[in-house]
Amino acid sequence: MGSMEILDRIESGEVSVQEGISLIGKCRDSQDVPVKKGSFMRISVLDKDSKFSFTIPLFVINAGLSLTRFAASCTPKDHMDDNAKKALDVIKSLDKRDIKRLVNELRKCKTINFIEVHSKDSHVSISIV
Repeated sequence: MGSMEILDRIESGEVSVQEGISLIGKCRDSQDVPVKKGSFMRISVLDKDSKFSFTIPLFVINAGLSLTRFAASCTPKDHMDDNAKKALDVIKSLDKRDIKRLVNELRKCKTINFIEVHSKDSHVSISIV
């Protein structure tokens, strides 16, 4: 069973995220072929008028989340609009250990486009490189 099949099973609810991580780990452990590991996440947005692309080192995701949680906790709620309060609630609900596990698994990925979204006027791509 390949990583993409395991991710599909997680998405459909057949297995939990934790079980999926374990299955992907077992799948990788059974492979003898060395795999080039990912170091960056590339996000590209293309619409009819412009193209925007940026690359983020994977280690920055962990650090960025920690800094965001800290900054958000220092900001008085009376200085936030409703959207900022909702974003703060989402940030606080993220478990640092889960984010760290996710980033570690992304590092194990070879170069892969794992999210592609197409619409009439735009295209968004997120990949590990």
